[in-house]
Amino acid sequence: MSKLKALVLSPKSRLDEVCSEACRNRLNDYFDTEWNETGRDYTQEELAGLVADAEVIITSWGSPGLTDEILEKAVKLRAIGHAAGTVKHLVPKRIFERGVKVFSAAPRIAQSVGEYCLAALLSSLRYLPTFDAAMREGKWKLPGLKGRELAGSTVGIVSASSTARAFIRLLAPFQVKVLVYDPYLSEEAAERLHVTRASLEEVMSCPIISVHAPKLPATERMLTRELLKRIPDGAVFINSSRGASLTSRPSWRSRSPAVSLRRSMCSRRSRLLRTARSDRFPMCC
Repeated sequence: MSKLKALVLSPKSRLDEVCSEACRNRLNDYFDTEWNETGRDYTQEELAGLVADAEVIITSWGSPGLTDEILEKAVKLRAIGHAAGTVKHLVPKRIFERGVKVFSAAPRIAQSVGEYCLAALLSSLRYLPTFDAAMREGKWKLPGLKGRELAGSTVGIVSASSTARAFIRLLAPFQVKVLVYDPYLSEEAAERLHVTRASLEEVMSCPIISVHAPKLPATERMLTRELLKRIPDGAVFINSSRGASLTSRPSWRSRSPAVSLRRSMCSRRSRLLRTARSDRFPMCC
């Protein structure tokens, strides 16, 4: 039985990040693989000249978009595998009308994001960055600064996306109460996740908040100044999704002299604010 012809778009520098040697060997075992030997990403013009015999196309970050014009030339195409997250800007919707299967690594990446959120949360609750900086300056104990446990806390989640679900699974051993805002989360699905559905206002009032909203017109700037003002002083706020979900240039004002999230939004010596994808918003560290 002949192997399917697979066209791998990523150059070696990108493959080193997303594809192990074992993975490459497996691709060669199962496919007649054509690798990108140019040392850079293909242009769309170059790609158009390569797809005629491709039955499988494997893409990742940096790969050129598969336009309708390119796909019209890919007459043998049966599947697209994207070694990254969203495929929204990679393939046109018409691709599904042709019966082409489209796969994404988003579920695998979600586990990594969930681990990041847990690490960021635990580091923040224990003030690890602050204590690390103090130790390097020869200090030991910092007056008035005391960490707290995650166990038994209430965690608010914005959007029950795949990254949120991975984070929720990792939170399970800590016996936390999880409130989730997601207009598409049914009561039955919430029960399976062992979470409680809540309003956005309730979630934004939690002492721990983690944002996992996808980048959509409906989620752009969904976290308004009014909602951000609900965040309690001393809270932990983690945004592992897109900076676009936050209102730009909010005005922060602390209600107490204690270390507060609101003050930390404007300072790199903060307790914690990490936005993984800051987009164009200057407020993000």
